[in-house]
Amino acid sequence: MRIDGSRVTVKVSLCPEDEIHSIEVWDSESEKPLWRAGNPKTEASKSGILTLWAPEDYQKPGPETQPNPIPEQLDVTVDIGSGRSVGVVFDTASVMSSKMPVGTFWTADGPKTTAELNAISCGESENPPA
Repeated sequence: MRIDGSRVTVKVSLCPEDEIHSIEVWDSESEKPLWRAGNPKTEASKSGILTLWAPEDYQKPGPETQPNPIPEQLDVTVDIGSGRSVGVVFDTASVMSSKMPVGTFWTADGPKTTAELNAISCGESENPPA
């Protein structure tokens, strides 16, 4: 995940056969659904770089607007087809405090570049969003 000002972006590692069907965002503490979108339409979103609350990036955007402030714990789940979905809960304070260079995303293992995330083996059981 990256948070640049009010823009929130996640990166999902995709295998060649994967296709993003939908993304859901929840407030992990209250379990309140915050946003859902389906069928990415931009090249970036089709490649796994998903901007949250960006209706122009999706054929089926949800009507919800981005909460202000962003909840402390965001649960992001991405349906990548073939009966598979990946998800992770992000601590938004950690993401916001990590001064990462452009093209880098916060992960459970610390900052990783887009290239490092793209290199994750398709043989692994999970390719969580970062």
